[in-house]
Amino acid sequence: MIPLATYNEGMPEKTRRVPWSKSYFRMVNVTMKILHLQEVKSRMKQVAAGTFIAILVFLSAAITVAQDRQLTVRDVVKSSRSAVVLIDVGDDSGKPTTEGSGFIISPDGKVVTNHHVIAGARTGLVTLDSGASFTIDSFIADDAAHDIAILKVSGRNLPSLELADSDRLSAGDHVVVIGSPLGLENSVSDGIVSGFREDSKSRSWIQTTAPVSHGSSGGPLLTMDGRVAGVVTWKSDEGENVNFAVPSKLVAALLTKPVPPLETQPKTESGTPSLTETFDWMSNTLKMGEDNNVLFHRPFEPDLVRDGTNPYYKEVISDFSHQGCHVKFEVYVTGCDLLILGVCDVERQVDAFDLKDIDPESVGVRDSCETFNTPIGPTSSFNCEDTQGKYVRFRTTDAKPKIHEESGGRYHKSTYGQTHDPCKLPSFYCDESWSEKKPRDFTSRELAFSTPEYAARFAKALKHVVELCGGKQSAF
Repeated sequence: MIPLATYNEGMPEKTRRVPWSKSYFRMVNVTMKILHLQEVKSRMKQVAAGTFIAILVFLSAAITVAQDRQLTVRDVVKSSRSAVVLIDVGDDSGKPTTEGSGFIISPDGKVVTNHHVIAGARTGLVTLDSGASFTIDSFIADDAAHDIAILKVSGRNLPSLELADSDRLSAGDHVVVIGSPLGLENSVSDGIVSGFREDSKSRSWIQTTAPVSHGSSGGPLLTMDGRVAGVVTWKSDEGENVNFAVPSKLVAALLTKPVPPLETQPKTESGTPSLTETFDWMSNTLKMGEDNNVLFHRPFEPDLVRDGTNPYYKEVISDFSHQGCHVKFEVYVTGCDLLILGVCDVERQVDAFDLKDIDPESVGVRDSCETFNTPIGPTSSFNCEDTQGKYVRFRTTDAKPKIHEESGGRYHKSTYGQTHDPCKLPSFYCDESWSEKKPRDFTSRELAFSTPEYAARFAKALKHVVELCGGKQSAF
């Protein structure tokens, strides 16, 4: 090694090397350590960030795999079939009339099926895959328009299925059907979602290629995670594997806000109108207005109607509706009731009741005049010869107050002798205030019709639906 002094000899001043001190070397050493430490920290941060990102990617992938994981058909059947049931319904004697499928939707025994499976039932039995059987206790909800119904059996901790969100289905999704076609319990088929249809009544349907047959109705249409996307309802006879199910969202809605269930009726004999057919006839003929549903009473005294403005006291059945065997009649009464002297009124009355609470033997036409006590003494119903045979009367079984008057009406009072339309009376003749009646319950009611002929036909129809809905004769 050449000594520093020797190296510097003869060298220009600017190029001579200066000897480094120990302190200088210590400063350089410290500086290098600091720079190295900063580099290490920087690299550690990069490694930590990379590790964190890798963990996030791993977790995201794991979640995606878990979400996308689908069972095989075998897995779906294994996890679901214990909650799929065979439904047998029968008549009063217990004789089987219809078979169908269904599935348990809650551990406490709620069973979903099709409305058409249980329509006509008076008795019923639900059989599980395990062989256990339960008697149908009640029908707790029914949506005839969409052909779904919910039954109740007495059970605890029963196997049950969950509902899928049917709105998340897509055409091409793999689906499985479990049911009892032709009574062959827990038969399995699979296919895909073919599409989504809407019929002329704006009802939504899931179309599927999964094969079904008679007896499959009411069974579940399952997604590949074992949840219920629809209720198998009907098939097209004009093509192969063109089958339809009610979307599960309608079942969810029915569970949340149950529609009062349809009271089922026994199968009618051949040629006897069904409950639906009879209700349709009653509704359609009442819509014909004054031809059938309006009763005009002749004036009490001819000299009271000189101007002919409102010569008749009028009773009108303005509306008739039903939901299953629960019916409503809305009646308007206008004119001057001269049995109560000096009163002209407009009254709205809505009566609601279940037909099963009516004594079928009480339904008939009032064919005799009745006597009333009035301010002018006892008298028969006014113009008895004009109203005779036009009133249909019915009573509840054992005189229980089951006919509920839901709302009252508005009364207009006038002086005796004024038979104008009370709504058009001058203010000094007419009290414009409303008089709301409190809801009341009754044991009997009468409905007025325009002719004895129609009254007799309506009474026959009313008695028929009372019998179909299970109305019982009074004990005494």
